[in-house]
Amino acid sequence: MRQILFAFLFLTVSAFAQEKNEQIIIKGTIKGDTKGFNKVYCYGEGIPKGLVQEIINGSFEFIIQFDKPVFPRFFTDYDRKVKKGYQPFGVLIDKPGLVIITVENIDNGFVNSVVTGLPSAALYQSFNNDKDKIDEQALEIVKKQYGRSSLSNEDTAFEKINKSKDSIINIMFPPFLIKFIKEHPDQYVSIFILNENKSSLNFKETTESYEGFGQEIKNSTLGRSISDYITGAKKSQTGSYVENFTLLTDQDKPFDFAHLKGKYIVLDFWASWCGPCRKSFPHMKEIYEKYKEKDLEFLHISIDKNKDAWLGAVAAENIPWPQLLNNNEVALKLFAVTSVPTTYLIDKDGKILMKEIGFDSNGNSAIENELKLLFGF
Repeated sequence: MRQILFAFLFLTVSAFAQEKNEQIIIKGTIKGDTKGFNKVYCYGEGIPKGLVQEIINGSFEFIIQFDKPVFPRFFTDYDRKVKKGYQPFGVLIDKPGLVIITVENIDNGFVNSVVTGLPSAALYQSFNNDKDKIDEQALEIVKKQYGRSSLSNEDTAFEKINKSKDSIINIMFPPFLIKFIKEHPDQYVSIFILNENKSSLNFKETTESYEGFGQEIKNSTLGRSISDYITGAKKSQTGSYVENFTLLTDQDKPFDFAHLKGKYIVLDFWASWCGPCRKSFPHMKEIYEKYKEKDLEFLHISIDKNKDAWLGAVAAENIPWPQLLNNNEVALKLFAVTSVPTTYLIDKDGKILMKEIGFDSNGNSAIENELKLLFGF
């Protein structure tokens, strides 16, 4: 009987210890005068809603049950009430354990904090610190070119300086990203970073980076997402033919893409929360009215996760062409869409003629210019 009781107690204690170990403990230290605004907020996918802790004697602590890798973001009441704005600070956590965040100055927010503890959290921050150095180097180069690195909207050379900076970063960042991934092929942080920055790499670079991972990483949720993206990127190259797909309309009726065969198609991916997307709609309507008698059709696919938000936006915008919801990942698996607005021009046979990230509502869209050439006006 005593042996049975001992075994029961051992299993109970073991189970409790295992459950206790499956926790993320986030301890933070914040230096500086909070001015009485002592709340720290934590949010993100997989994080319980409304997670708030008090700063007590310069410290705070969150305990979160671990279920899968998470990316909690943090900001303070001080950011909102005193600074009137904030930049959320993300920490990558791939397993249970302790994460320590040290904020040296509350007035600077979490951005310049130091993260220690779990290797994934520290490694992710190290990557971003080095990435910031690339931005700084780009600014220095721009400063030498233009005598200043001002990025103020009032600067007459704002667009020129900004484009120069972006072009320099586009040259410097991909080799750095590829090198980091090669150096950490078995780390979850690497697949996370590749997923965050895949649009910075070309198809070959993304594919080779993905192939360098072990099978366990490839089988992860993000690994499968990257695989779908690579498939979509291959299928949506200029000159490729669009595979047929079926999605539901805002009336919950199936819509078959093949139904549009024989027409030129402007296929636009958007979302209810995307300001630039919705800003482009009035001009899209003008283009639609101009060419709808010339075998041109527009088609919208929303990447919204919230169906009600999508339906509300569709009703508010009163758009005359078909509205579909991307509920079976057509956007990623067939078109490699990673940001919105993303727009494709497709010919009458279903061949992709061009792709445009962002649709210029001022009439300078590459797709609009191509339509002018196609229809002669």
